Amino acid sequence: MPFAMPKVVAPGWSEPVKLPPLNTACPEDAIEISPDGKTLYFYWSPTVGAVPAELLTGATGTYTASRVGQDPGQFGSPTFYDLRAGTTTGACDGEVSFSPGGAGGADIWVSTLTAGIWSEPQNLDAPVNSAGEDLQPAFVKSDPDTIYFTSDRNGPSAIFVSHKGDDSWGTPEQIVTGYVGEPTLTADGAILYFVHVLVDSQGVFGADIWYVKREQ
Repeated sequence: MPFAMPKVVAPGWSEPVKLPPLNTACPEDAIEISPDGKTLYFYWSPTVGAVPAELLTGATGTYTASRVGQDPGQFGSPTFYDLRAGTTTGACDGEVSFSPGGAGGADIWVSTLTAGIWSEPQNLDAPVNSAGEDLQPAFVKSDPDTIYFTSDRNGPSAIFVSHKGDDSWGTPEQIVTGYVGEPTLTADGAILYFVHVLVDSQGVFGADIWYVKREQ
């Protein structure tokens, strides 16, 4: 089946590794790694396409797991990260992506903070944005002029990277393909975690967390 496994298509990155301690038969999604690489946040749901009653159960929502030792693929048992703020009727939280128009389906925009005030959002335009879905931008503290993001411009969603020159962003390079997205990196940019969406002839049936390492 096509796109059954993530595949690295750019030089300088290791082969993808799955996180077996965290992944289950249910979808793990909406991931975020802490800058020091020691804590992973992710969304977990008991099933794909869950009905509202299932999504509002106490088990559905954001979880956190701590890395064990120095291995970027080893994390301890996840614990529920309660973001319900005391609500008694249930809640469902996850990662949100939003785009007010632009070049294609979803676009990446930018706003600048100056003296405590955010500027009007500006579309990044081509070559970062395309006629397809361009979303889920990620940066690393050590390299603010590099943007990682998800796009389906060349087919099923893949992870791309673009580097900023003097005045504009360069042509994006594909890093990982195979129905993947939601890139998140450690502060030094050495480890890139991402979500692999599980798809068959019937559609989406799950999602797992993987990572790749920058080769020395």
